[in-house]
Amino acid sequence: AIIAKFAHEAGIPVIAIGGTVKQEASYLFDGIFSITSGPISLEEAIKNAFDMTKLLSFQLGKLITTNLK
Repeated sequence: AIIAKFAHEAGIPVIAIGGTVKQEASYLFDGIFSITSGPISLEEAIKNAFDMTKLLSFQLGKLITTNLK
């Protein structure tokens, strides 16, 4: 929360990536994204966390760089 506050004060957008998304935290971030594409078991989420995070990060990177052009 502190880092998000400092970033906002400096005019830097803040994006959160997590396993689940909680609406009550949305005021802190400009975007909140879940690494899962739907309901999955905790075991499956832990097993595939790296690959799911990598895929989401790649997609966000494409979105951000496309909007900077």
